[in-house]
This record gives sequence, C-alpha cells and structure tokens, in this order.
Amino acid sequence: MTHLPNLHCLTIPTPFSVGDVNLYLLRPARPGEPLSLLDAGPHWEPSERALRERLAGLGCQVSDLEQILISHAHPDHYGLAAALAAESSAQVLAHPYAFPTLEAGRSGVERTRAFYQDWFTCSGVPVTVQGGIAHAQANTHHFAQPVRPNGSLKDGDRLSLGGLDWEVLATPGHSGGMVCLYQPGSGTLLASDHLIDEISSNPVVEPPPPGTTERPKRLLQYLQQLERVAALQPAVAYSGHGRPIHDVVGLVERRITFHRQRAEQVLRQLADRPMSLFELTGRLFDGSLPPVHQFLALSEIQGHLDLLEAAGQAEYQTDGAIGLWAATGSP
Repeated sequence: MTHLPNLHCLTIPTPFSVGDVNLYLLRPARPGEPLSLLDAGPHWEPSERALRERLAGLGCQVSDLEQILISHAHPDHYGLAAALAAESSAQVLAHPYAFPTLEAGRSGVERTRAFYQDWFTCSGVPVTVQGGIAHAQANTHHFAQPVRPNGSLKDGDRLSLGGLDWEVLATPGHSGGMVCLYQPGSGTLLASDHLIDEISSNPVVEPPPPGTTERPKRLLQYLQQLERVAALQPAVAYSGHGRPIHDVVGLVERRITFHRQRAEQVLRQLADRPMSLFELTGRLFDGSLPPVHQFLALSEIQGHLDLLEAAGQAEYQTDGAIGLWAATGSP
C-alpha cells in the first residue's frame, strides 16, 4: 500500500539473500500517461508468477504494460524486463550509464571480468577467493536477461506518471546508473536501493565507464547523493526492499555517521603498518563470509579507503604486484 491512489507497491520474492524486492506500478490518471512499472524483479519463475498475481489483483496483466522504468542494473531489479517488454511491447527506460550492463554484450562482459580480476589481484585477494566470487557473480547474473533500453532517464527529466509530475534524480552510489523518482507536491520519493530502512545500501565497486580509465569512487558519490536527497526533506521514501521510510533525514544522518565511523576504524587498522585491501577487509569482517558477501565487504572497505584518501588521511602504494594502503599521518 502507498499513500498515493495510483501508486501500488508490488512485493515479490527473489532468490537472493536480500529477500523480497518491491516493484511499483503507476496507473495512468491523465491523458497520454502510460501504465508504468518501476523495476521488473529477477528472471526467476517464482518472481514472475508472483508479479503476474500482483498485477491480476489490480486488474492488470503483463500485456497491459506500456513503460518499464529500471532504477539500476542489478538483477533483482531488471532481470525480468526483457521478458515483460517482449510480451507487452513496453518501452524500457534506464539511466544511460546502466545501458552497457543491461545490454550485456560480449565485449562489455569481458571488460568487466578483466577489471575485477585486476582489482582483486592488486588488492591481494587470493586466487581461490577470486574464483569463488567470480562463480557467485556468474550465478547471480543467471537471474537477468539482457535488455536493450529504448529510452533514457537522466537527472532532471520530468515524467508524468499516475496523475502526477515526477522528477528523475540520478543518484550514483549503490550503482552508477541508480535513479530515484521524486514527486515534490506530495514529498514522495521512489528511492529503490538508494535508501533501505533496515540495511545499508552498499556502494559497489564498478569498472570505469567505457572510454575512461579511472574507477568511480562510489562511496563518495553515495554520501553526496544521500545529502542531496535529505535536503529535499521527503515526507516518505518507498524503497526497493523493506518498508517505507518516514524519517528520511534521520536515516540519512545515521547512514553518513556509520560510514564516517567505519572509515575511522579502517584508519586505526592502518596505524601499525600498510595493508592490502584484502587484509584490511579480513580484519573488519568475518573471514567465513560467502563469496557474494566477500565481494560486498571488499567494496565497502574500498569505499572507506577512498574516503580516507580524499581526506588526505590514507594513500595507495604500488611498489609491488599487490597494492598497499597506508596512513599518511594527516589529521
């Protein structure tokens, strides 16, 4: 349920540890508005069955869909988009940054694989652990079919949905192509995974955009976009997972405090000597984490190192095959 009459939350299961995912159906209420679905869920039979049941409960079916909006290119949010679009002829819209991942061409897959292999090696991740993570990532992407968007969602775009005007907010952090939708009149934010009530959205390490060489600093972007969203003072944020958030400003403050404190923990670990990313991660997380969570833990600590580097408190040293992070002594 939502507080807007033409906005409906459709909660469906996923095969992932995060649990259920929330999709949002926006019914047309003005001439020319499309029947729109925000996110599509994973390509998994129980997810598809549940989605069809939720749509039927609202008097709709997949073939009625006219527009599919993808919040970001993670399988639990876009995996079914290709199948839904094929059945309905719906337009598929996403942020342009997400296009290469969504389309999943062979060259893009190889480029991504090579980036992670280099990052793991330079970070001191053992080959056996690298193999486990690569296998887990391949299994995860089994739940997504490639989809070619035929429209874009860019920061500042305006959309007429459900009888209201929405603004597209590009909020890179958890994913480079993350977008939220904001309805200023009602103070409603469709936040996807940018904000989740019970868990912190992990800013995942991603390859540089095509044509560039510098890895995006996702945690720095995430913190900036948290502050941007909080400045809007939304009345409610509907998330990609879990329950609605009624104190967005308070949640943002808690998330920012968590990351600042975790960065301080990382800096204390570097007080004795320089360490690789893998060694640092092992000191702050349980070494028995399953592969997918190992990847998320490495991404998180990389983000905190990026934060410390930006503040002049840590630096990356590359004398050998494995890079080391060292405290600079700066306050």
